[in-house]
Amino acid sequence: MDSMPDEQGEQAQLKKDGKTIYDAGYGSIIAKNFLAGFSRALGALVVYLILAGSIYYLVISIVLPQLRQYLPNLKLLLDPSLPGLPQTDGSPDNSIPVNLTPQQLEMFEPLQKQATP
Repeated sequence: MDSMPDEQGEQAQLKKDGKTIYDAGYGSIIAKNFLAGFSRALGALVVYLILAGSIYYLVISIVLPQLRQYLPNLKLLLDPSLPGLPQTDGSPDNSIPVNLTPQQLEMFEPLQKQATP
């Protein structure tokens, strides 16, 4: 392969057709950079899919079986329209009935005395 000196006196390696990398046209530079960017994005997508699949597998196989015992109770807590639960519209006269034992009521008497001036 022949070499020719550039402006600084260094030897530039010639390609087979006699051009250096500095003689490339805009089209070839754009095409090569597009291909490099597309390849990088495709590689990132593959890595992302592998990582997302691994996390999904771990959640499904390890975490979800542990949570299954709590899911029925969670539905009761989050769904206020279930039958058998008292419904309120937020007004003070429409409150939820609470059944307290006399012992529990005695525990609240000191608090009630403190609250009333």
